[in-house]
Amino acid sequence: MDVERVKALIRQLDPLLAEKKFDALGCYRQLRQLLNGTALEPEIIVIGRQLDEFRFGAVQDSLQTLIAAQNWADAAQATSTESESTP
Repeated sequence: MDVERVKALIRQLDPLLAEKKFDALGCYRQLRQLLNGTALEPEIIVIGRQLDEFRFGAVQDSLQTLIAAQNWADAAQATSTESESTP
């Protein structure tokens, strides 16, 4: 698994979710491809279901949980900074 690419996609996905942009689906699909066959696959499947239901806030919460569980602080810092700057 390319962890840096995964973290980059999470950083890219978060503002799309915050703005409820349809582009979030494409970004999610890339993330899903990277995580298929890994220990994180079940979590990304749950996130996909939330996204299918347009539960963007729930997706953001799930991503934050994933970031914390993986100890990816640099991905979390980027997403929280972007969320704070969003009105």
